[in-house]
Amino acid sequence: MSWSTWAVAFLVIYYRQVPRTLGLWWQDGEAFQLYWQSACPAIILGGIFTLFWCGARWMGWSQQRLVIVLVSSVVILAGAVCLPGSWLLQFMPAAPAAMGHLARGMGGTGGLLLAAAICGAGVGSRLRWQFENPWEQWVYQVMLGCGLLAYLAAALSIVHQYSAIGVRFLVVGILVIGSWHYAMPFYQWCRSVVRKAVEAIDAKSRPVPFQMEFVWQALGLWAMVCAWLTALAPETQYDALWYHLGFARLWLEQGAIVDFPREMNALLPMTWDVLFGVGLSLGAETGAKLLHFVCLPATAIVVYQMTRRFVPLASPWFAVALFVTVPTIFWESTTAYVDLALTMYVALAIYALLRYWEVPQGQWLWLAGLNIGWAMSIKHLAIPVLGLMVVGVILQHWFVVRSMVAQPSVVPMQNRQRLLRRLLCLILLALCLALPWYVRSWLATGNPVFPAMFRLFGAPPERWDAIAEITFRNFLDSFGRSRSLGNLLALPWDMTIHAARYAGSLGPLFLLLIPALCFYRLTHSIRWLAGFVLLYMIFWASPLSNFQIRFVLIVTPFLAVMAAAATAYIGRSFQAASRWGMVAFYAGLGLLLPLNLPPFTAFHEGDRVQWDGWFANVIYHLPLPVVVGMETREAYLTRQVSAYAAWQYVNAMVEPSAQILSFVNGNYFHSQRAIWAYYILPMRPAITTQMDQVDEALACLAKHGIHYVIFDRRQLAAEHKAFVLTQPQVIQQHYKLLYEDANVLFYQINH
Repeated sequence: MSWSTWAVAFLVIYYRQVPRTLGLWWQDGEAFQLYWQSACPAIILGGIFTLFWCGARWMGWSQQRLVIVLVSSVVILAGAVCLPGSWLLQFMPAAPAAMGHLARGMGGTGGLLLAAAICGAGVGSRLRWQFENPWEQWVYQVMLGCGLLAYLAAALSIVHQYSAIGVRFLVVGILVIGSWHYAMPFYQWCRSVVRKAVEAIDAKSRPVPFQMEFVWQALGLWAMVCAWLTALAPETQYDALWYHLGFARLWLEQGAIVDFPREMNALLPMTWDVLFGVGLSLGAETGAKLLHFVCLPATAIVVYQMTRRFVPLASPWFAVALFVTVPTIFWESTTAYVDLALTMYVALAIYALLRYWEVPQGQWLWLAGLNIGWAMSIKHLAIPVLGLMVVGVILQHWFVVRSMVAQPSVVPMQNRQRLLRRLLCLILLALCLALPWYVRSWLATGNPVFPAMFRLFGAPPERWDAIAEITFRNFLDSFGRSRSLGNLLALPWDMTIHAARYAGSLGPLFLLLIPALCFYRLTHSIRWLAGFVLLYMIFWASPLSNFQIRFVLIVTPFLAVMAAAATAYIGRSFQAASRWGMVAFYAGLGLLLPLNLPPFTAFHEGDRVQWDGWFANVIYHLPLPVVVGMETREAYLTRQVSAYAAWQYVNAMVEPSAQILSFVNGNYFHSQRAIWAYYILPMRPAITTQMDQVDEALACLAKHGIHYVIFDRRQLAAEHKAFVLTQPQVIQQHYKLLYEDANVLFYQINH
């Protein structure tokens, strides 16, 4: 009864924006668009499920026949769309180009993952690793192989062969070698994966109504189909265009992983960005995006395995459905960022550590060290996770020793030696994989985690200084609220109810369900997961981090497992009281999960008033028109990326050696000319507000060979209007307009 009261009150507060949003949709005529965007993925999902169930169960098809039917259906549909003179081209004129991007992206990503699987299988077979089932084997071997493939590609940089051709030769060579050694084992393994998938979906042993298990499976697959469709659209997100894909494109052009001293992000750990370069070489932009999308089902497998093994009363399919429908997780899977890859490797590391504590086999400690090492080579946020894992190993060893009966005097020394060996194995494996990126940063700046911890390590003045540190810190402090004691205690509530302050959303279900665990006796593994989540949240709330939702995604797989455990406990309580109460509880969850997905994202914006209080890092609408060919990629990018059309003009009309001062969002991916962002240190003399320093500002630009400048119209009238270079009289006297549209202005500077 107390939980029901909490749930009703919480949901009323959380979804306080729903009536207003529905009214606006009705007034603006968006009701049909809402239906369209919800119905299309459901139709696709229904078709997949129909084929699966009809083929695998009702008609008694073999696995091979089912695969043939699925592939044939896709090929026939694509061919019907792309045939010259097809009536479908009247509605989807860009369908042939869209299918071409789809084929290249899927083929490139498939080839990359197959090469990674070969690398991972080679290491696993040499070390004689044993796994419980093919899914567990797949996720560990493929993701281990992805890290190895990234480092092999990075090794090409030593001989300046990190190029599209060099990377393709590398992948093809791995595939040729692998086909010689692993063709038949790989075929048998694929068959076992399909068989295990059928067994997992058919499983009815959980204490949840079977119909609800089917609902969780359907919702999870629905979310993945929606994410896959969105990932097929052209990239539009800021950091991806700036450096995740932008740097990868520049590295491929230069044949090496080079430093960009002007950019603050140039020395971050970038293992996954190197892999983006491989994806660009094989599958173009779509291949790189799909590479990050693969992290969604891979992490979902870990969530499933963790729930099934460590929370036997809970539904692993509910945990999967909850994880893949987290709004910011869903958004991450559709873009070329790295936070979901980081989340995946951390989940693999923690799961391996839990398996090691369950059955102390050396392979699991190795896998824990390897995966946290890959995580540290992707982002600095994995460093505290390694620290928490070390603390966990020490505490677990202490609990085990304390529970032992009295032993001879030599036992304490043996126990200490065993603990030391475990810690060294974990730490050294992690450091060996991550260290190259930190050494690279230290050699360039004297700071292994540049630009973080500037006050401790410092940096060369031409790259970073106190003013840049203050500006950067002010940006980070703009997220969330101040770190007062009251705000920190209310952080779980605030980051859920007022998520717009935190640039993302985790949805309402974690805060709705997990507090119920306080009233039940928890399993050993759930207590460990809860401790890890709590300690990481303390780090996230400290001044060492910042209040972005993206930085807390690391714990979402474990939150999903804990929420599944809470759901099982609450469901049993309802079942003991009333069967209809249990039915209402699970039906309510079945209604809440889809509300995490587009086009229902606006329901979560409780603080939104016009353009204030809107969410960042979520998906509002599925880009179906550009994916299926109803809209061209150029038209989509022109509409979604404010400076895209301007960069196309620059690429076509401006000399290749041009240097451009940019007041628009960073976009190294679309621009083929050298860009100098206005906020970097070398541009500080030019970005002055003193009107008597016009000559000095222009001289600074001339010194660096900058003869062009691009402005954002909106920012020109807002935060950029105080700069000398943006004053109307300076523009009139010293600039020549070359290009303009509704978003940007592009000038040539008359020095």
